[in-house]
Amino acid sequence: MDEGAAGISFPFLEIPIIWIIVAIIIADTILILIAAFPNNWIKNLSRRIPPILFGIILIIL
Repeated sequence: MDEGAAGISFPFLEIPIIWIIVAIIIADTILILIAAFPNNWIKNLSRRIPPILFGIILIIL
């Protein structure tokens, strides 16, 4: 959710501004958490893959 879009559409929503701010904070937090989990998984995977590939290359040679 874009904060600018919420700010522009605020007069048409007829919702208290505090609820809009809370909704934006919650949405941003959820999106950050969703992005953090794959990042940690990819980081852990990138630590394991090079030694495995290096071992495979040495065996093939």
